Amino acid sequence: MYDAAIESSRIFSHAVREVADSSGLLTYLAEPRGVDDMIGHMEFLPEKRDQLVCLLRLLASQELLREVTVDGGPRYQTNGARAGRSLDDDGRYVPQIQHIEGWYGDDYAEAIRTTNIEFLGRDLEFLRKPHQFARFDKSLAEEWRLTMTSPLYEFGRGLCVEELVARGNRFLDLACGPGYGAQRIAEACGGRCSIVALDKSADFVEMTRELDYPAGTELRAEVHDINLPLPELAPESIDGVLFNGSFHFIRDKQARLAELWTALRPGGLLCLGHTFARSGFPDEAMREFYFSMLEDDLFPLSWDELIALTEQAGYRPVRNFHQGSYSYLLVEKVSAPAGDRSGR
Repeated sequence: MYDAAIESSRIFSHAVREVADSSGLLTYLAEPRGVDDMIGHMEFLPEKRDQLVCLLRLLASQELLREVTVDGGPRYQTNGARAGRSLDDDGRYVPQIQHIEGWYGDDYAEAIRTTNIEFLGRDLEFLRKPHQFARFDKSLAEEWRLTMTSPLYEFGRGLCVEELVARGNRFLDLACGPGYGAQRIAEACGGRCSIVALDKSADFVEMTRELDYPAGTELRAEVHDINLPLPELAPESIDGVLFNGSFHFIRDKQARLAELWTALRPGGLLCLGHTFARSGFPDEAMREFYFSMLEDDLFPLSWDELIALTEQAGYRPVRNFHQGSYSYLLVEKVSAPAGDRSGR
């Protein structure tokens, strides 16, 4: 599983490498250049400076670039030996299928490559278009479907669902996306469950409602921004919360954890699934650049910070595992949050 996650990130990273080459950026960096130099010469937008820096860090993590200091400031320069054994004659990365065949396959590997090359553009026009960002809506519906139903993503979500349905039949799917998590919960319960599904994207909420669910499923799908206080939920009315792929987008994590603690029954389960956490894994620079391509702001924690924050909020770790820098942390409600003297 870990090898598959890392290999998929390599496929993404080498797609970025291809457009850095075809755009002329790597050629321009034959001499040490500062970020402002690149923005001027390549005609990138100054407001996409952060995205450019993330791209440079990703290329440096592949040892394509090296950072040097000139006149007291950071400069980037192409590493002369950048070809590498893993490229075919066309300069394309050759996926290590043995690492991903149990999870993806060659077709999926090519989909990762082509989707990202098309989005970034062969000449990196992504860095010249002020409003071009990946959004959680129907404009990228097929790409989100491909990502969120991939075997690797389904594996992690499946483990969360297995633990959740063992806790009861009343669930909250927070940042539900197109609804695959809610659907998997309902299927695992045989329809004998109630699910509140919330997402900031009206498109995703509509897609959630359009999915097929087993007879008897009580689904309430609503548009709601996860960076706002949760809608009213009765105290201790939820047996389990699936929070998959979005905890890193929360600004005030402590506030959301406190609200979820109140909504959960004692012993209720919170699954922080597919959460980007800085853990020092080889795919970290790739994830940073990926998130810079999204419209939503990112507020990641280190893995140790994430665990400490949940414990302070009154949760106990039950299970965890990693898919590269995407981590899964399953915690249960056990006590009042640190500093709470209300006796809840």
